[in-house]
Amino acid sequence: MKTINFAMSVLLFSLLSSNINAASIDIETMNFNRNTNGNDLESAWTSQSSTVNTHSISVFNSYRPGRYSINRLTAQFSLGSAVTWGFEAGLDAHYGAEIYLDDGLIGDRVDDLWWSGNWANSDVLSALNNGLTAGEHTLELYWAEACCNGASSMRFTTDGSTWQSLSVENLATASSATHAVPEPLSVWLMSAGLVILMLNRRKQQVLIA
Repeated sequence: MKTINFAMSVLLFSLLSSNINAASIDIETMNFNRNTNGNDLESAWTSQSSTVNTHSISVFNSYRPGRYSINRLTAQFSLGSAVTWGFEAGLDAHYGAEIYLDDGLIGDRVDDLWWSGNWANSDVLSALNNGLTAGEHTLELYWAEACCNGASSMRFTTDGSTWQSLSVENLATASSATHAVPEPLSVWLMSAGLVILMLNRRKQQVLIA
């Protein structure tokens, strides 16, 4: 009986876990050793030949990658239905910045950016009203800084008015809100629960007898 209950519990956990939507955020940083063209930071990134330092982070908030660096942030997440999201980046980026969503450029600034820790600053890079379909998505941010290594952050909105930090937890939570539990799975879970209750009741009756 214990074996049956354990097996059922493992199966239930596996099915439920399949609906938990993971997210990730990685930052890669290189020192300049090639020309850094603010008009095309994605190409400038691939042209560098210095060592890439990669860090997985939980939240992109007040991040300082170092002086004279070119950087790429990659955030991955999945959606269960179509949505419209917006993104903003507050950066210290002497050579500008670019935001890509699923390989498409959605935000671009070629001027010297310093947002001074203020989301109302005109140097904040905004990419609003981006339609996203159900499925896997990749968000990329390129930026390059010279002397000062100021703190950089990024945030996103799922409703056009409420903003939240770009973090693994917030992305996973927002993604989960777009996923409904499939109807067949709901029926299966209810049936499995009834089976477990019946088995436990039968065990109790045997013990009483």
